[in-house]
Amino acid sequence: MAIGFYGVDIGSNNIKIYNSNTKEISNFKNIVAIKDGAMFDYGNGAYEMYEKTPTNIKCVFPVTDGVITDMTNMISSFEQYFIMANKPKMVSGGKFLVAVPTDITEIEKHGFSEVVSDSNIKVKELYVVERPIAEAVGLGIDINKPNGNMIINIGGSTTEISILSQGGLVLSKIIKMGGNILDDAIASAVKKKYNLLIGVKTAERIKNQIADVLVSDEDDELLEVDVYGRNMITGLPSSRQIGADVVNKAITHNLNEIIYNIKTLLDRTPPELIVDIKKNGIYLTGGTSSIRNLDILISNETGFKVNTVNEPGESVIRGVTKIISDSSYKNLMYEPKIPQYL
Repeated sequence: MAIGFYGVDIGSNNIKIYNSNTKEISNFKNIVAIKDGAMFDYGNGAYEMYEKTPTNIKCVFPVTDGVITDMTNMISSFEQYFIMANKPKMVSGGKFLVAVPTDITEIEKHGFSEVVSDSNIKVKELYVVERPIAEAVGLGIDINKPNGNMIINIGGSTTEISILSQGGLVLSKIIKMGGNILDDAIASAVKKKYNLLIGVKTAERIKNQIADVLVSDEDDELLEVDVYGRNMITGLPSSRQIGADVVNKAITHNLNEIIYNIKTLLDRTPPELIVDIKKNGIYLTGGTSSIRNLDILISNETGFKVNTVNEPGESVIRGVTKIISDSSYKNLMYEPKIPQYL
């Protein structure tokens, strides 16, 4: 068998691995369960335990606010994800292309490639690509043309806003605002309004099912969902119907912060590229971008049309896949630079 070429996108909530041999993308929850100081479970299995474990088991996300904060468990779990991405065949190694965030320090950026290089996997060749560049390829943007494009990736714990032209980044900014913070805001709002304590996973379900950024409490028909939790007054299990208006009020402040940063980056963008972005529209991606009517809200606030895509959480790994599969994109990847620690 030919040496496999693997694409890797390590996110705050999920990790995706592309296997060139099977032509498949594997998607795992990026979480580990720790028991007695050692990894007890990982991925989807650990996520099932999240918020349900006894005190001797702790579930942690190795990537926080867009950077790797638990390298040991990230490497250990990555080795297992690699094995799972190769089943049923056992493969010891191959070539790798890792997508890395921008607007973080060189040391933090190098950590993403170190997950692969410092693992027990036999790495024959290792390359990296900037996440916004890979995403542009995944969106079908002709990356080599001198046209301005704006991509907004709203992920689990960060939002990455990028301006691209001529195959490179012109401007980029990462803000610590994503789906996880919206989930926390929803849980807090439900607790405050209904004295109902719910978990983050329940808050995420509420967001995915009924969040609508254009609704208000004056609307005649609202999406609603039944939610179970613990009554803060009686201490007993209880249920409530939560409306989309409550969710909208909970997340509005955080979404306004994202919009403010979008406008700030647009203000810094050269006029010639603004013309292109006006023509091409803004590209909205990332798992959290699927909130109902978020594209319309951003369009209303910026005056630019907003393009959405199917499976927005996989746009980066789709781009990584294209770069691996098409030699014309070879110039977009490069060997990771060793940062100067002194």
